[in-house]
Amino acid sequence: MKKLLLGIFMLMSVLSFADYEPYEYVEDRLELKYATIKDTKGNSLKIDDIEIGTFNGKIYINMEVESIFGDGGWKKFDKTSYNQIMTNIANEVRELTETTDKIEIILVLDKEVGEDELLHNGIY
Repeated sequence: MKKLLLGIFMLMSVLSFADYEPYEYVEDRLELKYATIKDTKGNSLKIDDIEIGTFNGKIYINMEVESIFGDGGWKKFDKTSYNQIMTNIANEVRELTETTDKIEIILVLDKEVGEDELLHNGIY
């Protein structure tokens, strides 16, 4: 009886700490593949974090670029290349999540000093 109660207690403990994130696998894949994105001119953006969630049944992606000073290279980055890369990311997420919906991708500059800044927001 003690073993049964101990087993139930341990199971409840494990389940209470389990944090279910349905898109964690997709986030990990994207973070590995797109840790740094490069444009056709050789400029790069270092992506520090990618988070995927849903709002009103639609998938969105938050991507963060960190910088102590400046914009993390955003002003120099070729926007046509950026849009192509984001289209590729959206297609990859659609394939992994088995959806055909448009995906919103938000690029945020996470400043060490000062407030965060929205760099780009687009539907792909």
